Amino acid sequence: MPFSSLRGSPQADTHNDLLNGILSHVVMTNLGNSSAMTYAKPTGPTHYGEWQFPEIPMGHPTIIIPVAFPLTRAPLKTTVLMAEQVQLIVVFFMALMIWMLPTMCINKRLCPQFFRRWISKRLGCYFFLGLIVNFCLIAVVIAHAPHIFANELFFTAVTLLEKVTDQLEGLLIQVGALGGIVALYLCRKKLATILGFDQQVFKASLRDVLTGFSMKRFRAIEVSLWQADGLPMGFTSRTLFTRVTLGYNEAAHTRPHDNVKATYSIRERIQLNYDPEDDTQKLSVMLKMQEVIGATVNQLLPAAGAIVGAVGGLASPLGPGPGAALGVVTGTGAANSVGAEVSRVDLSSAMINRIRARCSADSHPAPNSERPSMASRANNVGPAVRWSEEFFQKVDMIPQGQLWIRIADIEGAPN
Repeated sequence: MPFSSLRGSPQADTHNDLLNGILSHVVMTNLGNSSAMTYAKPTGPTHYGEWQFPEIPMGHPTIIIPVAFPLTRAPLKTTVLMAEQVQLIVVFFMALMIWMLPTMCINKRLCPQFFRRWISKRLGCYFFLGLIVNFCLIAVVIAHAPHIFANELFFTAVTLLEKVTDQLEGLLIQVGALGGIVALYLCRKKLATILGFDQQVFKASLRDVLTGFSMKRFRAIEVSLWQADGLPMGFTSRTLFTRVTLGYNEAAHTRPHDNVKATYSIRERIQLNYDPEDDTQKLSVMLKMQEVIGATVNQLLPAAGAIVGAVGGLASPLGPGPGAALGVVTGTGAANSVGAEVSRVDLSSAMINRIRARCSADSHPAPNSERPSMASRANNVGPAVRWSEEFFQKVDMIPQGQLWIRIADIEGAPN
């Protein structure tokens, strides 16, 4: 019956109270209590093995706990997904061909000449149009493929790019380390020159290792220095000495000569070990000025440079470690550069062999390994020949000057 006819009457009030009571009971029994609908008549399992599921008493307050569960898709047919992926690969291949069309046309004779000229002048416009066409083609394929999404393609591309960059980073680090080692090996002579080393840092070479460090391949030679002329002039006279280096031999020095200007009369001889078959050797003759600083102080310069570099590194972004390393390099270069070089000459192995051959064919006596006697020393102090221009080879020096030198094999010299 219609409820409007009961408004305002005692029957209507009783009906409303009854309805409100029923609704309140229904809400209270179902709010947070899932067992209200099946209480006393469970339709599911009540135990798992020996463990009994707990029962919530009627009217007992409960708390709702949200539980997250993954959303899964319905299983797909492999053939359908593969067909969509093949379509996408074909579209990407078509997009690549569209972008490569100018290259294919320009480099092929089958393409007309006018079209090659036209497309060569409009590569920018063609690239822009190709970008729009490729974007439209890929968008149409993704829109008609129900199981391919642009978002998934983007994140897949990002994942692949991340893997490639990670692998490329490790590869670049290895290549960089190997390239650094190769660069150091190729530029070892330049680095030695920058640091001031004028002779080999390591006395052993690959040839020494392969020959078992045998001395049979060496022979003794005598380097006779007569004089140097046309040297660079200074404001005043100076004290010069000669430094000679050859291969693994220790550097040899002559005595200092005072009051030297443009002409330097040396008249000294030096005996060295020499391998005629080793074309990597270099004979260096350097004319240097004698410095006031001594060798003891000179040896302390690398350590002093390390200390100064470490202290300076504390106040800079480099830090104490790199600062100390830089200080060692600077101190080593400063120590090796002590003694201003006036002039020098470098003779290759081929030049040494030519001078040796000339000296052996000039019918003059070869030098002897024995120390000259007092009688011969009174008559001739020096090599087996006289100090005269006709017995010496003149070579040009850098930056200027000429040096008279003689290189001859020593007879009877033991290894």
